[in-house]
Amino acid sequence: MKRGPHSSPVFAGAGGPSLAPLSVADELLNVVEAAIYLRKFRRTDGKPSVGAIRNLVYRGLLKAYKPFGRLLFKKSELVSQVELSGKER
Repeated sequence: MKRGPHSSPVFAGAGGPSLAPLSVADELLNVVEAAIYLRKFRRTDGKPSVGAIRNLVYRGLLKAYKPFGRLLFKKSELVSQVELSGKER
């Protein structure tokens, strides 16, 4: 039996788990969006530095979530991280 992309229990209408919508503060950003938000750009061509963001995650300086193999960041956590880094200076 072949199953379509929406045949898993997560997408089931009745009886499936309901997913609460994220608030604006809990908006999820991918790596490129997080790099733009944190103003991390490559010096050579000015594109968002995905590598710099991944290094911050690896060092434990940024908290990331990895559902389905993609790094995602809560915008509210990035905001608090920026605020904390400003107070340390």
